[in-house]
Amino acid sequence: MINIKIKLSAAAAALVIFAGTLSVNAEETENITVLGDSISTGYGLDDSQLSYCGYLQEYFDADLDNFAKDGRQTSELLEQIESDSKVRESVESADLICVTIGGNDVLQIFLDSLAELKNAGGNNSQEQFVLSQEFVQSFIMKFASAFGPAASQAGENITKIREQIRDLNPDAPVIMQTVYNPFETDDEKLNSIMKPLKTFTAMYLGVINNAVKQQPAVIADIHEKFNENSWLYTNIKEFDIHPNYVGHMLIAEEIIQTLKQSGNGEIFRTELNKIPEEYYSGLPDNITVEILELADGEFRTDKAIDSFTEKTENKTETEYKNSESAQKTSKTTKETEKKKKGKLSTALITIGTALIIISVLRAAYIKRKRMTEK
Repeated sequence: MINIKIKLSAAAAALVIFAGTLSVNAEETENITVLGDSISTGYGLDDSQLSYCGYLQEYFDADLDNFAKDGRQTSELLEQIESDSKVRESVESADLICVTIGGNDVLQIFLDSLAELKNAGGNNSQEQFVLSQEFVQSFIMKFASAFGPAASQAGENITKIREQIRDLNPDAPVIMQTVYNPFETDDEKLNSIMKPLKTFTAMYLGVINNAVKQQPAVIADIHEKFNENSWLYTNIKEFDIHPNYVGHMLIAEEIIQTLKQSGNGEIFRTELNKIPEEYYSGLPDNITVEILELADGEFRTDKAIDSFTEKTENKTETEYKNSESAQKTSKTTKETEKKKKGKLSTALITIGTALIIISVLRAAYIKRKRMTEK
């Protein structure tokens, strides 16, 4: 037996959480509405594999309306909520609303840029690339200049999406997911490519995820959930950034852990037992233990308690920041940090994009060489 001493503040936090859990569980989740992109459609899964939506439907034994669409961007989701009567009716009657959105707003720029690179030698796809230093420089500048505004606009749209949902249904919990960074690997040979990609991607994900976290919604922090292990939870080894079946299990688990609503947890044990042993053994112990505890009806409390304790400990600091002198100091500090971050972002974007171009060109060259040899 391990005796754990709990501080008074943590115990008080647990009581607050328990009281909040009772109020959430007082209402059953019978109708779920899902909005968003290809993560919510379950893109890349086999028919026998559950998406996170499937887990939620099984767990709550609920009816589920899924209006997600592959490739959807924030502006398109906003338009759908505003104009689609079926979506609006579903949102109005939902007991739980789940949203995945934001990644495609910047991903599409990347895909369009690669298409332009592919066609640099002309419309004939069989032609070799005709590249010059001027073309590469203009490519980097175009890519970098489009990236920031797209991420910023996505953040603004996310706020509007949340407002539209709340106007339609002020009572149901709204789960908004942060966007994970898929560019991680356990392959040392690929690290030289994945690391700059991860750094490059993190810049725009930070803007989008900050927008998500600022919403008055229940946040499922999938970015944190996948961090450092996304190569286990996505199909990135097949050069597909979408979650695999384990990733969808973790998304569903994170949503339920955040809501702390009781349901059929056995569905997680059933699906966990289907994972091949060689894959299962590679999963972090804390992840599998947490899922098994959820299957037994036990919810984690550490994050909620830490959040409560952090707010309590930071109360004095918050009061200080509200003073006139602190506001002036904060303004000066923020302006300095903003300038530093701006310079760093520009440098990282240039380096990251250059590495991406190099990797694409290298792959194209090898492919062309092999075709020529044949």
